[in-house]
Amino acid sequence: MIGLITGLTHAKGAYAVVAACDMPFINSDLVDLLFLLSFELNGTLLIKPNGWIEPLPAVYKVDIGRKRAIQLRIQGDLRLRKVLETLPDVARIPVERLKMIDPELRSFFDLDTKDMYDEAMRIIKD
Repeated sequence: MIGLITGLTHAKGAYAVVAACDMPFINSDLVDLLFLLSFELNGTLLIKPNGWIEPLPAVYKVDIGRKRAIQLRIQGDLRLRKVLETLPDVARIPVERLKMIDPELRSFFDLDTKDMYDEAMRIIKD
């Protein structure tokens, strides 16, 4: 949450893409789509088939996203998914629909473990 607040505080535009530093395969076409879907809204909320919210990557309207993130932090809630989940006027997009742009959904691949790092290296080599 602190990273989100810091990033949104320093963002220069009306909207900002937010991603983790351990997400090496984010598809730029997917990011473009998230920006388009967020136009005149407060952001884009991505939803997995099981209903779980995918917090990253995401696009936020900077001013309202920052304010909501600060409110949640003050309340002690540090879950990123809660920022967009609790804002009005967000696009709600099933992650599965993004397969037309990112067929293997590699934009959501993250390097949380040594095994995931090894997998990323295999993907790069292929």
